[in-house]
Amino acid sequence: MSDTPPDQKEAGDAPEGSGKHYVTYLVLAVLVAVLYVASIGPVCWLVEKHYLPEEVTAIYAPHVYLSEEHQRLLGKHVDWWFR
Repeated sequence: MSDTPPDQKEAGDAPEGSGKHYVTYLVLAVLVAVLYVASIGPVCWLVEKHYLPEEVTAIYAPHVYLSEEHQRLLGKHVDWWFR
């Protein structure tokens, strides 16, 4: 920390920590995407056990548009929850 008052700092100086926000948002976006894909198995299991209403599965409608290869991998993940 410097002894220079805030009003006398150069205009090009960025506030401390301002560059860390984009990293936080990037990490959160990746985490949400991973959790969305990974949660389909537990959600289907909870729907089958009648802990959740079947309408909850509507949030997974975009999975219908996945390529055949991705659907196969996702199907293996879902099948793991029903063993």
